[in-house]
Amino acid sequence: MEAAELRLANLPVVRVSHISDHDGLHRAYANVNKVMYMPSNGKMYIAGTQTFTDIAQWRYIPLHQIQNSTMYKRADRIAAINNAAGIDHFIGHSMGALVAKALGEKYNKPYVMYGAPEVTMYNYSYNGPNARPIRTRAVSNYGDVVSSFDFNAEHQVPRNYFNPHEY
Repeated sequence: MEAAELRLANLPVVRVSHISDHDGLHRAYANVNKVMYMPSNGKMYIAGTQTFTDIAQWRYIPLHQIQNSTMYKRADRIAAINNAAGIDHFIGHSMGALVAKALGEKYNKPYVMYGAPEVTMYNYSYNGPNARPIRTRAVSNYGDVVSSFDFNAEHQVPRNYFNPHEY
């Protein structure tokens, strides 16, 4: 896809000043790029695993190399096209949560992770001895196996008891 196509496919038709994270992630899953940038509220929403390519790239998760995944590269390209300075928060679900974290650390922006497949023991990311911690929020539903080792996550009751890995 050309840069102009990515930009046009990513921008919402209706501009809204406030949208819930649930609705933003729902729009990201419906988007052809699996990324939804909402310039009106400054948030970028990143959907989780959708294709067999994404599944094959799960190998990057335990190696902490999410930057090598096509999901990260696509989201980073869309952030760059849409001026990453205008993005206030990165919000992701599942593997998209790890992409949101990596982009938040790259651009020094806060991020929110829903159902992130990672192991955490503290509530901020560390970018070096002179960097300040980036504010972050992690959410995990009770019964979610994917994010069960995210010990820092806020645990909540899932909206749908039959799918605890929802956002």
